Amino acid sequence: MHGTRHQGTTLIEVLSVVTILGIIAGILTPNLIATGATARQLALAASEITNALHFAQAQATRTGAVYGVEIEVAQQRLRLYRLDTASGSPVRDYTVYHPIDKKPYQIQFQSRLFPANLNIASINYRNVSGSFGFVEFAGTTGVPRYSQSGTTAMLQSGTVEVVYRNEKTTVTVQPMTGRTSVL
Repeated sequence: MHGTRHQGTTLIEVLSVVTILGIIAGILTPNLIATGATARQLALAASEITNALHFAQAQATRTGAVYGVEIEVAQQRLRLYRLDTASGSPVRDYTVYHPIDKKPYQIQFQSRLFPANLNIASINYRNVSGSFGFVEFAGTTGVPRYSQSGTTAMLQSGTVEVVYRNEKTTVTVQPMTGRTSVL
């Protein structure tokens, strides 16, 4: 009877494959970790922008006053304000307080807490030329609109783009409802 020889892998072959897989994992892991951190930072920034818009809309609906969110790309800052009309001409009052920390509602981007960059803030209103860096919500209804010199213009489109490590996400504000979505 002839003995059959079993062919298998040697210890050296197994160690070679494990070593190669270890090298590949060592190369890919930092990129995967960085991608996860980038996604988290973008999600955090988008969430904060969305929360600010929702809070301003809720305050307008609750109080009947006009509330807005100002997005200043050059200063890398987002601030909430209430439109004070007591003196005749509307004045932005930035003493709107954050519901949790009770400080003026302001988010500073490019900071330790929010390292993402505000890249573009493009807010457009119907029949008003130009692009603005703010969204205002009408009192009691919470509809996104802009009012100046007795003329009211409804929101046509609103986008805010946030960038972090060459990745970006966009927050959009829907006309009429003020609903936000993150793309």
